[in-house]
Amino acid sequence: MADITRRDFCELCLASGAGLVIGCKTEAHPVDAGNDLAGGGDLASPADLATAKDLASPSDLVTPSDLASPNDLATPNDLAQADLATNSDLATPNDLAKPADLATPADLATPSDLASCPGAINGGAKAALALNGAKSLANGNVFLCRDSNGVYALTAICPHQGCQVQFDANSPSFNCNNCHGSQFNFNGGVTQGPAPSPLKHFAVCLNGNGEAIVDTSTQVSANTRV
Repeated sequence: MADITRRDFCELCLASGAGLVIGCKTEAHPVDAGNDLAGGGDLASPADLATAKDLASPSDLVTPSDLASPNDLATPNDLAQADLATNSDLATPNDLAKPADLATPADLATPSDLASCPGAINGGAKAALALNGAKSLANGNVFLCRDSNGVYALTAICPHQGCQVQFDANSPSFNCNNCHGSQFNFNGGVTQGPAPSPLKHFAVCLNGNGEAIVDTSTQVSANTRV
């Protein structure tokens, strides 16, 4: 062993605690001053220090693979595309009603489609018939009349014995002067006998041309007008 000085020896003893036994002086010395501070045992030893293993290793750190990759992000394909209304889902001009789909004049009821008149006697245009006037039809057997309520038709045959009655425009009224003198008001009601009943009323309707058509096969009430 190499020779050491007494001083070096005492320093070694003091450091180990043996100096108290062998009587080494404890003079103030930089070594002693160090003993008053935290000793070597009080300082963190290399074992106490964090080592490279204690530090987060690259595998502990978030790596690019831990981050959302472009495949994890919503792509245009993930966004609603086919679910959104497309141009083909929207109403196209072909889906909208076109003029051809709307009712055309040909589809609407025309005057000729209106009231169908089964009668065989055409009394002419309603507008041509004068108010409080009577028009003789069917060889004098029917009168087409017009009052303030409209147009109507009645028989010209007296119910007494079947004679033809005549129209008096001055009254206006009807009378059976050629036979037994029965008289009727403008609506065919009996005002003087011997006629036992009023003059019969027949059905009248207007055709598409506004003409009054009389149906003598159909009898109607005395207050019927068109």
